[in-house]
Amino acid sequence: MDGDDATRARRPWRWPVVVATVAVLAALWPLTRSLRHDSFPLSNYPMFTSDQPEVTSFVRAVGVRGDGTEDVLPPMLAGGTVEVIHANRTLNRALRDGRGDEMCAEIADRVGRDRPEIVTVLIVTETYDVVEALRAHEPVPVDRTVRAECPVA
Repeated sequence: MDGDDATRARRPWRWPVVVATVAVLAALWPLTRSLRHDSFPLSNYPMFTSDQPEVTSFVRAVGVRGDGTEDVLPPMLAGGTVEVIHANRTLNRALRDGRGDEMCAEIADRVGRDRPEIVTVLIVTETYDVVEALRAHEPVPVDRTVRAECPVA
């Protein structure tokens, strides 16, 4: 066996070792990035791994009946759309832009046509304890602020 044959006889293990080393380093590479960094296809799923707030707030449109009972209004009445998230964003934007009373009047107009038992519309911000709200059959807010109120014509 000459020198070239001896070298080739020792080389067969090199490619599998190189490939295995690259695979292990590629698998460990995401550990070197910040927890806030997220990218496809190697995701650290920060929405599940980062600390989340203990409370969260929602803006809702609420209809009040003559007897004082309340119903959370569906997205079509609250925001003029079938999408819950779009309705919520519409309410948030109106409040942020200082148009809460105007938005309340628009909702009251829609409610007046579809829900005659509703006499008042409220736009409220409700804050919930996340864990307790997920455990409860009927979650109760830990805080509630009425942001706009208007009668239904």
